[in-house]
Parts: sequence; C-alpha cells; structure tokens
Amino acid sequence: LRQAQQAGWLKWEAQSGRGKRGRLQFLVTPESLRTAMMEQALEKGQQLNVLELAQLAPGELRAMLQPFMGGQWQNDTPTLRIPYYRPLDPLQPGFLPGRAEQHLAGQVFSGLTRFDRDSQYPCGDLAHHWEVSADGLRWDFYIRSTLHWHNGDTV
Repeated sequence: LRQAQQAGWLKWEAQSGRGKRGRLQFLVTPESLRTAMMEQALEKGQQLNVLELAQLAPGELRAMLQPFMGGQWQNDTPTLRIPYYRPLDPLQPGFLPGRAEQHLAGQVFSGLTRFDRDSQYPCGDLAHHWEVSADGLRWDFYIRSTLHWHNGDTV
C-alpha cells in the first residue's frame, strides 16, 4: 500500500481503534494505470511486458502502438518503426539470414533488377535496360532518369 500511495495511485487512511476500518480511495482507474505502465514499457523497449499487459485489454494496444509505428522523425532523422516479436538483424543486402529480414530488405532497398516470379526472369528495378557483352564479362545497366537520392539530388 505504501508504494502504491507514494506512486499516487491510491490514498490510504488508517483509523485508530479496535474494529475500525481504514479508508482506501483509488486515485487512478485500473485502465489508466495499465495504459501508463504499457507506455513506460514501450519507451523502455520492453515489448514482452507490453504484450503481457495488453492481454488484459487488447483494445487499448492498437491505439497505444500507433504513435510508435510507421514513419516519423526522431532527432532530425527519418525513422521507420515496425514492431516485431524478436530483434531483427541489421539489414545488409547480400546477407539476410531470416525471412523477416529478407522481406524488409525487399521493401526498403532497390536493386538494379528484380526477379519477376510470374515470368521467371529478371526485370528492371533501378535499371530500365541492360546489355551483356558476348563473353558475359561486361554488363552495362541503364539507370532510370527519374531516380533521386533521399536528399532530392538526381542519381
């Protein structure tokens, strides 16, 4: 009771005398307390604690996660947050150990070409056309003229 009272969650007044009941007054609702605890856990990166608390009120979880998801600016840096049940390895093209990393890399990175599953052949991505020398040692890729870097400069 003392810790909850110090946290400002409740007020306890003991009554002196035998058989007299103390007075307990809740200062916050269980829902607001749970929401505050979930927000603190999210800010600390304690996803498992958030999920355990969310089992008590799954409807609140979506509203709480919304500000933490998607694209936003943090410290003047564009940041994309995607909640996931396990830590993801760094996204390094050419070395993507898990399916989740491969999927995210496919969404984030562009290549000169992409594999078209329907035709079973590569198709253009950053390159709109390419040529291969007769001996197969030289490949010339022609980059789309409409491409820009993240700062707006033309590629």
